[in-house]
Amino acid sequence: MEMNPIQLIQKLTTDSGVREDPFAVYATARTLGEVLTLGENFYVVTSYRATDTVLRSPKFQKQAQGQPRRRRSAFNSDYPSSMLFLDPPDHTRLRRSVSRFFVPSQIAALKPKVNEIARDLVDRFVGAGGGDFISEVAVKLPISVISTMLGVPLADSEQLGKKVAVVAASLDIGIQLDEQSQSELIEAGNSLLAYFSDLIEGDRKRSTLVARLLGGDDAISPKESSVMALLLFMAGFETTSNLIGSMAYALCTRPEIAQKTSENSEHVGRVVDEFLRLESPVQLDGRVAGESLDLFGTEIPKSSFVMTLIGGANRDPSVFRDPATFDPHRSGSPILSFGAGIHLCLGALLARTEAAAMLGAISEQPKMRLVTAKRKPSLTLRGFESLVLEG
Repeated sequence: MEMNPIQLIQKLTTDSGVREDPFAVYATARTLGEVLTLGENFYVVTSYRATDTVLRSPKFQKQAQGQPRRRRSAFNSDYPSSMLFLDPPDHTRLRRSVSRFFVPSQIAALKPKVNEIARDLVDRFVGAGGGDFISEVAVKLPISVISTMLGVPLADSEQLGKKVAVVAASLDIGIQLDEQSQSELIEAGNSLLAYFSDLIEGDRKRSTLVARLLGGDDAISPKESSVMALLLFMAGFETTSNLIGSMAYALCTRPEIAQKTSENSEHVGRVVDEFLRLESPVQLDGRVAGESLDLFGTEIPKSSFVMTLIGGANRDPSVFRDPATFDPHRSGSPILSFGAGIHLCLGALLARTEAAAMLGAISEQPKMRLVTAKRKPSLTLRGFESLVLEG
């Protein structure tokens, strides 16, 4: 049965089966047009070029002009918005305050330690005969790295990670929280903010990233620092652990991917990017039109919300030939898994470094076998809740 754009997107956001494998729906959506109208002031872009345009153009913003700034309910009202939801000049100032910690030279200095942690985690996992790869390996690598950068004691990181999972679940599109879930979300968010506020207050004389947030020419306030530290902690492991889990699942279930990965071990960066293209950890993103404009033949009124299907754009056949095929030798248009424009993921290079380290560690071990897999219910953040493997 043919579906109109509204029915199609409803199926995408509400059907649990489609959420597990949304790529056929993305492909169908592209056949209906590059820009779909879902209702008054609500649009969805389906193609690579439209998605890239919306993410890069300054005409599309995070906040509607003249409207109150969006806040996540998990944040105490006394704290400012995260830069994730801000536009220039505030976004520029906040991003500049931490960008120096993620430049290539800084990430290169971390690489030996990242490789060491990855090998140790995989060795222990295989030595124990396997288990849940997500909790024992995929989460532990990035959370160890970002905790070290931020000065978070590793003894605290596991409990903090559980609270982050509660907050991250609220980012999913169309999610409806019951009263208990809403209460748990607010409690988790406020608890995380309180933790990082205390960490910053007691860390000012140390040299960790958190302590240094308050210094320099682009100094930010203590409350802005607390929100920034929380954002970096969340972003530093949530999406990367999803990527690592997706890689492990593909290597265990698709022999052709395992073979191509092995054959291209000297091109690990390309291999990681191909995993990112096929299984983008972030599938959706949104912007608000800062002015009325024409987007490839569709008139978008000012303040309209535009949703981008990043996971579908990365498989647009007009840009990526045989898009469902794993091909580390692709060239041309960049993947959109880390976004684009001024909101391009600050930790993209760190995430690539961690994923490459994990691929190297896995390749040194005998092939692991899949026992069971359970995907997260989220469409926005694609990954596995559990991935039981035999080592």
